[in-house]
Amino acid sequence: MNKTIKHSSYQTGIYAKCTGFTLIELLVVISIISLLISILLPALGNARASSRTIMCQSNMRQIGQGFIMYADTYEGQLPFMWQGAGITWGTLVDDIMGICRKNSFVSDRSQLKIWNCPENLIQDSVCQEWGRYTTGQGEKDTSYSGNGYNGRTSYDNQYLGSKIDQIKSPSQLASAFEASYYRYLATQDSPSNKSLYNARNPHNEKSNILFADSHVVTDRPRGLYAGVARFKKPFWYATW
Repeated sequence: MNKTIKHSSYQTGIYAKCTGFTLIELLVVISIISLLISILLPALGNARASSRTIMCQSNMRQIGQGFIMYADTYEGQLPFMWQGAGITWGTLVDDIMGICRKNSFVSDRSQLKIWNCPENLIQDSVCQEWGRYTTGQGEKDTSYSGNGYNGRTSYDNQYLGSKIDQIKSPSQLASAFEASYYRYLATQDSPSNKSLYNARNPHNEKSNILFADSHVVTDRPRGLYAGVARFKKPFWYATW
């Protein structure tokens, strides 16, 4: 014989009371979640920024390999900074590597691949000389600058325009910087007067620097941001 167990209204009332949260309990839970979010969000932001710095470093190391590929192709000769008609060191190296092969504007920044620092959100061409830095939009032209001056000669024996066998201190010689112009507009005189006027320092006020041996340093070198770069000569010159 089946028996139906009936609960009194008193019992069901207690059960109903036990299934819910009070307003105070909900407010405590919301406060804890908000506190956790406020703690975690900056950490997540820092992690994302670190990953972009590492990606930029990887870009520059690959550009360094591109320099070596170019030199291997042209009997040890590194590319010159500029060869006229929109042909910069970047377009020369890109042509050897076959990465982007764009000597004009791109509609999608992802097409630029290693030529775009992930912190540069407005770039639309590969290391070009459009001169938009004069209007504060140099980052549209490039993310990186080479260590060299201009023209088809090495001028003062900087990295670009030199030959591989000229380089005496590859671990100390800079080959590329982060900048908003394809060249850094330095003068041709002594290292004490070198200036990287168009430096970019997008990684927590620091910048990546590529060296001739393909290692990358993330630093805040005084001269690259404060006007005059007072480095010892191997930083600038291949023959020192």
